[in-house]
Amino acid sequence: MESIAEVVGKVHFSVGEVVAIAKNGDRRPLKVDDVVHRDEVIMTGADGAVHIDLINQQVIELGYGQEMTLSPSALGQVVSGISESFDIASVRNALTDGVDPDSILPASQAGVEKDITVEDIANLPAPEAGEEEEQPAENIGFDGQPIVELSGLVGDPSAGFETSSPSQFDEQPEDDVTLDTNNNVTLNTPPPTLSVTAAGDAAEGTTFTFQVTLSNAKATDTAVTLTLDGDIGPTDYSAYEYQNADGDWQAVPANGGITIPANATSVNVRVVTTTDALQEVSETLQLTARTDDTGVDNVNTDVIKSAQVTDASTATRFSIGDAVVSEGGQVTVTITRTGDAQADQSVTVTSNLLTGNDAAEADDFTAVDETVIFAQGETSKTITFQSSSDDVYEGAEQVNLTLSKPTGGAIIADDSGVVTIVDDGRTLEGTPANDDRPTLDVTAPDDAAEGTTFTFQVTLSNAK
Repeated sequence: MESIAEVVGKVHFSVGEVVAIAKNGDRRPLKVDDVVHRDEVIMTGADGAVHIDLINQQVIELGYGQEMTLSPSALGQVVSGISESFDIASVRNALTDGVDPDSILPASQAGVEKDITVEDIANLPAPEAGEEEEQPAENIGFDGQPIVELSGLVGDPSAGFETSSPSQFDEQPEDDVTLDTNNNVTLNTPPPTLSVTAAGDAAEGTTFTFQVTLSNAKATDTAVTLTLDGDIGPTDYSAYEYQNADGDWQAVPANGGITIPANATSVNVRVVTTTDALQEVSETLQLTARTDDTGVDNVNTDVIKSAQVTDASTATRFSIGDAVVSEGGQVTVTITRTGDAQADQSVTVTSNLLTGNDAAEADDFTAVDETVIFAQGETSKTITFQSSSDDVYEGAEQVNLTLSKPTGGAIIADDSGVVTIVDDGRTLEGTPANDDRPTLDVTAPDDAAEGTTFTFQVTLSNAK
């Protein structure tokens, strides 16, 4: 139940954004047949208008971006009380004539408020036949009722009413409004815009769902042509489908033609990607929608949405082996690729000098700086370089080979290989290695008479 002191009128006509704001800040949208209360602020948005019939037979009309506080000073007179036994029409007529209702109520009833229903307000009786109401000729509104003037009330701080900008309303569609002579309202809805939305990037094996959307419904079907492209290939997905009006999934035709049904706003399209063991970079999955329907705002325009399909396979790994070579021989080192071998990839091999007694010197081998290319299907490659021969026994000497700069998403599992160059005659793969180990020898002078100095020579066959 709402008291007569609170309810001051009812909405006769409303279009667009119209709200009522109570003293405590509560907001509610207003529609036809809603009641309004004393001290509420009535506000219209940039597209809003409202016509309110007051219980005192006055009318409030607010246009686009206006506001008014339903205070007694703004309304002129507001019903403040009513007797249980007093005639509602008499109170209404007293208010219309500018008479204090308390002055026509019995003393026992003056100022006493009565709870009435919204139906009481809606069913207020019309004036008696022959009863005339004074109405300024210049302020005639809907149904010949008087209009409350807004001059000095809206946007004028000196008027004493709360004011604000229509910008506080959420942005509303800028529909044109047509009002005919019978007060029938028609919204002239703008043509819809075609768009495409998609879920975010995901790994291969994911079902990617796109939504082809109209910003607002049309009364007729909308034909749309879809194109699926990007880096993704036919072997990268198992299904390319759209959801029909019955909710069933069916394959997108070869010509890409689908239909957004009349009075609907969207159609779902899905691409079911597959998982493989191939090492791949991320691939682009792109859906393009286009319509030649002139009832759509962006007719004959490609609308594109894409997502990235990331690789779910284990990365390809490169590693390099060790080698032992006889001094002066050719060095052969093997580089191995594990994992996916379906893509062309490469890795760089570089020789590096070590430190210490066993380190080879720069003139003991030909330096290496080489990019090794693995073609599709290749899992191992070899590189060769020459070691240098000399007559100096040096023992086993080592040089380091390093892997770097892998391509095609590969990583390096073992980046270091050691090559040992030997000259100690050991057997390598059934063949003796170069042997620079010297032999010890002693030479003596010829025989001579006593008193002679004999000189012996202890020698190595070659240097160490």
